[in-house]
Amino acid sequence: MKANSTKIDLVIDALKKGSCNAVLLHGTDRDLVNHFFNLLLQSLGLFCRKIELDATSCEEAVSVFYNLNLFGRKECIRVQVGSRHVSDMIKNSLLYDLAHVPVFVGYGLSKDNDVRRFFEREKALFSVACYEDKDFENAIRKACRQYKIEKDAVLYLISNLDRNRFSLSNEIEKLDLLSQSVEEISLQNVHDISTCGSHYATDELFFSLEEKDARRYFSTLKAVTENKIADITLLRSLLHYYLKLVYVLHSNDSIEAAVAKLKPPIFFRYLDRFITIAHTISKERLKKMLDLIYVIEIQLKSLVTGRVLFENVYCQANVL
Repeated sequence: MKANSTKIDLVIDALKKGSCNAVLLHGTDRDLVNHFFNLLLQSLGLFCRKIELDATSCEEAVSVFYNLNLFGRKECIRVQVGSRHVSDMIKNSLLYDLAHVPVFVGYGLSKDNDVRRFFEREKALFSVACYEDKDFENAIRKACRQYKIEKDAVLYLISNLDRNRFSLSNEIEKLDLLSQSVEEISLQNVHDISTCGSHYATDELFFSLEEKDARRYFSTLKAVTENKIADITLLRSLLHYYLKLVYVLHSNDSIEAAVAKLKPPIFFRYLDRFITIAHTISKERLKKMLDLIYVIEIQLKSLVTGRVLFENVYCQANVL
């Protein structure tokens, strides 16, 4: 049967109930595929044994699926799908009750791949496509429903969290711990504990820079320096916004319509400020700011002190 990564909970449930004999995890992003494999492993609470199909005989692989180990424990058998055609002997073995749970892992399998088609066709098997959720917002909202959390805090995560499940899992673990000590998770709580909480301060660097608010820019720079936020994080935050401006200014839509299409969206508390900047910044200045960021990146790699560089950014940006 076919499934995508948003249905991984259903796959895990089927494995626990015994209605699924084996799973194929596939996708082009190795890290994401491995993430879902580890999620299966944790959820099932099994030890893992690995076999490579290209280096294992058919008989040996089938023997591994059917025979318990010396301790009589059920295991998760990670089967790395290589270039070799999977034999009918191995396929047929997956249609019957097994001693273990085989999880086949393949990277970049095409739609007409023999193994993929087999797993998609059989009712006792699952083929799980491990691709990024097209609507990551739904994944965040779903994860946050288990906690009492302010709406603004959820919106902030949607706007600022990196668009992958690694970041989401990490943040949910933090929210879970926090929920045990507070009655309701607030926006400030998220700022304090979240890895994207650093955006709360670093975002202000961009806005104060473009709004020519020197006092706020340097006070923000002092705060992020004291909190030991990495220089490269500050640089990426600036680049993040300038690249969004590139999209907006080169879009065929109106500025407001183009901003509305940004993914991830601009955090609603910054939205009006961002639109105002988009209306006033010129394409020439935008290009010069991107060039300046590129120069700063080179200087950072040359071990120039970040604080000094970002102090100079304000001065240079306001003579462009």
